[in-house]
Amino acid sequence: MAKSRHNKGFGYKGFTLAEVLITLGIIGVVAAITIPPLISSFDKKDKASKIKKFYSTMSQAIQLSEIENGPATTWVKNPMAYDEEGNYDTDLNKQYTMDFFKTYILPYMKYSKISDGSAYNKPDGTNITIKIWLNDGTTFETKNGSCIDVVLDTNAESLPNIFGKDQFQFLICNQTISQQGYWGNTNRIFGPYLYPNRTYYSSRQKALQRCKDIPATCSALLIMYDNFVFKEDYPW
Repeated sequence: MAKSRHNKGFGYKGFTLAEVLITLGIIGVVAAITIPPLISSFDKKDKASKIKKFYSTMSQAIQLSEIENGPATTWVKNPMAYDEEGNYDTDLNKQYTMDFFKTYILPYMKYSKISDGSAYNKPDGTNITIKIWLNDGTTFETKNGSCIDVVLDTNAESLPNIFGKDQFQFLICNQTISQQGYWGNTNRIFGPYLYPNRTYYSSRQKALQRCKDIPATCSALLIMYDNFVFKEDYPW
């Protein structure tokens, strides 16, 4: 009588459905824990790099312009214009802003187009800014004030459009009285937006607290304090 043969070497057993589901669940949990911090870390590094590049680009444009147009303190910067009712004259101030940038800044930097801004600080929807697209995909908006307000948007058209998260505010001040008022000295033309009281920014700790209270007046300064790095205690 022939004996049955059993090939014990090939007696593999497959995974059960329960085991597969448990494994996929574990992978999902690990991914949920690890991927968001990685994305956040990349996003912060990308934004910090863009802010640093923008600061360098603007500073260099001003330096190059001074070679051809003389010291920035001699550049023509019209004061804020008001209409007959005492309201901010949108059209005239936008023209002043455009004239200033086309004369002193834009010839010395690379950009792709200019248009009306998105009225970042006018809840009634009135466009009081002009918007400039840079070749690296960022934009900045600018308007005529006591200085020239400049707001960098690191992700251009995308949301959230919130100060301290994707928008960072700077100033171009070419008049000594404004430089003294905002920065406490006359050593710079372009710098972070420091208002309403520059004493809040005399140390990193004060700048950090101010960021938590009023992001629009602090976020650019805080990242500059930290050498263009978003540190762990950055509030957003």
